[in-house]
Amino acid sequence: MNNQKQTTGNTGEWSELYALAFLLANGGAYGADKDQKKKADLFYKVLKIIFAEKVGREKMTYEINNDLVDVFSGTNKVVSIKVQKIQGVLKRMFDSLSTKNIGRAFPLEAGSEMMQILQKEVIRASSYDKKDLDLVVLDVKTNLPSPEVGFSIKSQLGSPSTLINASKATNFTFEVLDSDMKVPKQLPKLHDKNVKDNVKLLLTSGYNIVFNKVDSETFENNLSLIDSNLPNYIAKVLLSYYSRGASNLDDLVELNFPSADKQSKQPIHKIKEFVSVMALGMMPNTNWNGILTSLGGFLLVKKDGDVLCYYLYNLEDFQEYLLSNTKLDTPSTTRYGIGKIIEENGRYFIKLNLQVRFTK
Repeated sequence: MNNQKQTTGNTGEWSELYALAFLLANGGAYGADKDQKKKADLFYKVLKIIFAEKVGREKMTYEINNDLVDVFSGTNKVVSIKVQKIQGVLKRMFDSLSTKNIGRAFPLEAGSEMMQILQKEVIRASSYDKKDLDLVVLDVKTNLPSPEVGFSIKSQLGSPSTLINASKATNFTFEVLDSDMKVPKQLPKLHDKNVKDNVKLLLTSGYNIVFNKVDSETFENNLSLIDSNLPNYIAKVLLSYYSRGASNLDDLVELNFPSADKQSKQPIHKIKEFVSVMALGMMPNTNWNGILTSLGGFLLVKKDGDVLCYYLYNLEDFQEYLLSNTKLDTPSTTRYGIGKIIEENGRYFIKLNLQVRFTK
């Protein structure tokens, strides 16, 4: 390939191409448990992969037929590829990709070769939602082809990706009250940017920080479709993150809703449901009707080159995986206006932002 025309991409983008090639080379992927360990008795056989390259262009379809992959552009068959050819380039692609860990785009010789083999013009999908590709798998219960199911690809080869991106829609507003739960007559001087120090200073000075609202009415309505108490559950976890030192989501949930307490069963279940719904397509700033139509699961590219599948049939493991492998993070304080005292009509408020990132 001409080096002047060689494709460049970041680690996440090359990982998407790698995951596509892995499925074609192996005929599918194994399911996994919450600890990202392969479940040897749960293999998802992939029959067809559908990939939208560019808006307005025909979708690319890859049909796996034993040792051949038939490639279609729309309904027109383009080429048949030997699986062995894909397997040969896949190993070199991983070896090259696993040594790259930089944020900016870079060329990858084996990746460009893989694009040529798979007749691809772009590395990643052109998508307006969370899915990266659609799969038709052999249903493990009926032994029949499934409908087309959207999957998102997550990679451990680069920097940890986000599950919930920070935006003003993910701001939660809390009211600051004095020790008697009344409007304070005075407040301590807070830091300009350190949100956690500000929250801790208020709490250690005897003030109360009480959940008031989710800033986005759309996001609050979406949360309430899961459970009317969910905004309060998340607010407790969020306040703990900014005040108690823990950051891993499972630790924060345990701090607020101890698993040994019978009363914790409901909030723990709803928080698990929340993270899985966020992973499967619900967006904070888009009205949601309670129906998941975007995604059916995740494909996880591991550091050792394996690709594991979390599918809705394996929902419990998927939810446990999300809870055990995510953490809260602090976004820009100035961009989202968090961590500062805001006075409104003689009352005092502080905003905290919900951003959730994978730990690896």
